Amino acid sequence: IRYVERSRGLGDVYKRQWKIFGALVRQTTRCASCNRRIVKVEMFTGFSLPLPRTGQTSVEDLLTQFFGDEPLEDHCACGAPRGSRTKHTELLRGESPQVLVLQLKRWIWARRGQTRPDKNSIHVSYETLLPLSSDAVYDLRSVIIHDGPPGSGHYTCYVRGWDNFWYLCDDGRRPRRVRVDDVLTAEAYMLFYET
Repeated sequence: IRYVERSRGLGDVYKRQWKIFGALVRQTTRCASCNRRIVKVEMFTGFSLPLPRTGQTSVEDLLTQFFGDEPLEDHCACGAPRGSRTKHTELLRGESPQVLVLQLKRWIWARRGQTRPDKNSIHVSYETLLPLSSDAVYDLRSVIIHDGPPGSGHYTCYVRGWDNFWYLCDDGRRPRRVRVDDVLTAEAYMLFYET
């Protein structure tokens, strides 16, 4: 009986998490040769976005690359040559999350035999407003930062408070008010947007 009660409690927690963070994404894989199509709908509670190794980019560009066409280098069952298949990913309308969680993949394995990843410090620009679609415009609420080398270092967080001011939260220190420019120029590791 205790196990059943605990399970129900966990189910309620997952339902609340899904209601806040949940999104449905449709992935369609097509073969250009035989027109075979495989459609898969997946549930996400956040998105991990790969970063380019050089240059600079924006959150909008990263999302466009994530939700778009991707060439696949595998073979189709029809025997079509490599590169004839593509995968298209899209966020289903009406299933956008209340809170959008974006993790920027800053850890990269640059060399063979590496025991620890390197940190990708590429500049990613982001704004306080993110229009994901005509139905969903997101407002930046929090930015998590990682300072230091991979495998160690220190995490801090910028949070927009109830008073609409931004605060830097850093372990045992009291949160201190900061300018929005400080937030928008930080090397973000995770971004939290809210509708």
